[in-house]
Amino acid sequence: MAQATSTALASKPKALPIAAIVMLVGSLIMVVGLFLPYVSSTADSSINVSVIDVLKEESDLVESGARVLYSLIAGTVGLSLVLSGLAFTGKKVWGWLAVILSFIIAGFNGLMAMAPSEGKSMQIDSAATVIAGAALVVFVASIAFLRRKKPVNQA
Repeated sequence: MAQATSTALASKPKALPIAAIVMLVGSLIMVVGLFLPYVSSTADSSINVSVIDVLKEESDLVESGARVLYSLIAGTVGLSLVLSGLAFTGKKVWGWLAVILSFIIAGFNGLMAMAPSEGKSMQIDSAATVIAGAALVVFVASIAFLRRKKPVNQA
């Protein structure tokens, strides 16, 4: 009985890696960014559209063919959230996939923010900046997750 108690006390629960927590928080911020205004009108500042709005209904600011583009944005952000959650398993493969995906998300949103609007009076709004910034946080945290050293088991 005493041996079972001492064994239970000796085996502490695994500490959550801080990098995985930062990855998850960054991914949650990206999810919040999907609900923020992604595109707004330069003519009327009260007209703005989020990624979720584009997926739900048609908009005057966004062409119907752009739904695929906004679906890709929402899908990659959702996949980033899943990969960040799977990082709590401690397997480095989820960190590698998160590095690649977060780099793609940050680069894509950066390109969207720099792309000029042709023919329509619209501009990229705050959501692109929030998503790109959070993706860079996930990128750095993923690299930190990959660089961590596993503790040596002492018997």
